[in-house]
Amino acid sequence: MFKIGKKTYYGFFETLVGVFVIFYFFYLSTPMKMSFLNLNIHPFLIIVAIISIRYGNIMGLFSSFLSSIFYLYAYLDSGKDLYLFFTDLNNYKFPLMFIATSIVLGKFKENKDKEINALKKKNKFLENKYQKLKEINEKNSFIKEELKKRIISSDTSLYSLYEIVNKLDRLEIEQIYTELMGILIKFIKAKTVSFFVFDKGKNILRLKARYGGKSKLERSSNVHGYQCLKEAVLNEKFDKNKKYCRIGYPLLVSPIKYNKEIIGVIAVEEVEFEMLSEFTKNLFNLIIKCADKFLYFAIKEDKSLSNKYYKNTKILKYKYFKKRLKEENRRLEEYGMEFVLFKYRVENFNIKEINLILKNIVRNVDVISFNREKSILNILMPATPSEFAENIEKRILNKFDYRIDKIK
Repeated sequence: MFKIGKKTYYGFFETLVGVFVIFYFFYLSTPMKMSFLNLNIHPFLIIVAIISIRYGNIMGLFSSFLSSIFYLYAYLDSGKDLYLFFTDLNNYKFPLMFIATSIVLGKFKENKDKEINALKKKNKFLENKYQKLKEINEKNSFIKEELKKRIISSDTSLYSLYEIVNKLDRLEIEQIYTELMGILIKFIKAKTVSFFVFDKGKNILRLKARYGGKSKLERSSNVHGYQCLKEAVLNEKFDKNKKYCRIGYPLLVSPIKYNKEIIGVIAVEEVEFEMLSEFTKNLFNLIIKCADKFLYFAIKEDKSLSNKYYKNTKILKYKYFKKRLKEENRRLEEYGMEFVLFKYRVENFNIKEINLILKNIVRNVDVISFNREKSILNILMPATPSEFAENIEKRILNKFDYRIDKIK
């Protein structure tokens, strides 16, 4: 349906007012009416030109026809014959001039409008392109600055990474998993990390340590159960873009290899959105390659053989536990990695009983300590968000048949 805009209404109004005003002042209000038909540069011609320039061809034609009608009325009102009007050029030359002026100037106006609209569209297109290029440039500048920081300055630089990884050599064996989790959280903003030990004889992956509670990987599974893990462990390669890496599979996977022996695998299932890049993938592989020697010793070492633990148990002596707790506080401050600490007064169980009860509850990275003097049991769970504490504590209390008292 044809829609009449405000501009068209204004054109009609201006034409009517203009033609009527000219007709009134130059014909109706003057005694020399005959001179109106022969005015040099006729006022109707001026109004037609103005309307055509302002509103284009259609309104120009309307003004020319309206002017011609009023001109014809003046001609007939002066007592002249209608037939003579159409037979003598001197009589109808002005209406022809009105129409010709409206066509020429109206067409000129419309052509100019089309050019202006085309230029506006082109300008808008260029502005959009410029905006997109500006955004791309800003992103590139940001990435450039971030890469500079990662290489040289800031606490997440490659130099800083080199210093931190070298610290693994000075850590206790049981802390290596936790420290490496902290490194992955800090440098690639990992949200879910799993460490698996590979049993080559049985082709089984067993969970050794995990950070984050949203993992879709089972604690123990045949290596052939996950094609992407199989590729990483058996063929030492992983490509997230391959068909075998379906939605829900890890984003980053790397085998733990030392002295040409595959001893395990590390899988990162979730990272912060801004870290989904090729740089993150390469950085992840670099971190694991730098740490594989320390991971090898962490996997092979049996901490129950250390004199820091009560004999034939995995319960740490209290004087060593205090130092370990300081390390976890450092990791909380440095990496933002939470931990959970439970304290219980235990008077009805001996050390061997405690070791046996907690054997299937705690993870390899968790620390159990017993203060013999005060009969206090400490259970430290590194890389564990506080939101899981309540469920974990229920399991612990249930294993002890609620015969231990919590210390707040």
